[in-house]
Amino acid sequence: MAKTAHQSKPVPTARALVFVLPEAEPTELDRLSVDSFLRTLGPFFHQAGELERASQDALAASRLVQPPATPKADEAIQVTIKAHTAARKAVEAHWAITTLFSQFHKRLTAARGRATGNYEEANNRLQRFHNDFAEAARRKAALEQDRLRRENEAKAQADRDAELQQLEDDAVTMEAASADLSEREAAFVDYVTGPYTNPNQAAAQAGFKDGFKASQRLMGMPKIQAAIAAKQEAKRIRDQKAAVADSPLVVRHEEVRADVRRAAGASDRTYFYADILDADAFVKAALAGTYGIPAAALLPNQSWLNEQAKAIQGEIERYPGIRFRKTTKTV
Repeated sequence: MAKTAHQSKPVPTARALVFVLPEAEPTELDRLSVDSFLRTLGPFFHQAGELERASQDALAASRLVQPPATPKADEAIQVTIKAHTAARKAVEAHWAITTLFSQFHKRLTAARGRATGNYEEANNRLQRFHNDFAEAARRKAALEQDRLRRENEAKAQADRDAELQQLEDDAVTMEAASADLSEREAAFVDYVTGPYTNPNQAAAQAGFKDGFKASQRLMGMPKIQAAIAAKQEAKRIRDQKAAVADSPLVVRHEEVRADVRRAAGASDRTYFYADILDADAFVKAALAGTYGIPAAALLPNQSWLNEQAKAIQGEIERYPGIRFRKTTKTV
């Protein structure tokens, strides 16, 4: 008979799972204990409630007890302690089923751990592959970006050199415009556009006998006027050249991204850890205070301190920051 669409697949029993998960198969004693527990849930929890109410009454009564003043009163306290201890053991016996469930839980978590551990080991291997690939891609991108940076810097420097050379060529061209001047006329132009802004002084320095008359005549000559203008333009061009040479080099920046693709819904998250490889060396460095390690980095060894307290008792208070304490229980 064919199965209908609404029929579900059979659920595997615990015995069917034993081949894959031996932990899923409880022992015969486990079955008897669990079956008994499940059949008596009502009475079990009723009795548990009675035990808890009795413990509450015992706690409330203990809060009314005063410190003993006589041996008889102290003896009564000891009797009560022993009665409480017995009652506590009865509570533990009543809840013994928790031990069974705890052991079964441990077996199940061990089985779960094997499965999750397999995935963890598989992912650790694959994660190394991914991390190595991503790191290689980042190194490749960094090298390419460095290559482009050096290439762009070289191009920017070449453009700057070409610009400076063009400015120098323009300045030389402007200076060459006054090539038809006589020696004294050229000297006059040099002086009047240089250290001597006064034409009279420039003419006298250039070798003319009457600086005033010579300057009046020279300043009226079109070729002198053109030569002065050319000199002034050449000076302006060289000032521009100096400003360009002193300005920061503008380099085009190109960002190269690592060629790492993200799978849908996946992302990388980085965690940071500090593994102690040599505890003694770390503790010595922390105590020396040379590395700025805070005191919070070192935790007291409570188990060792308790053993010392048992051995030397009150003498342990010689240790800075330590108080001796002991407790005694009636059993």
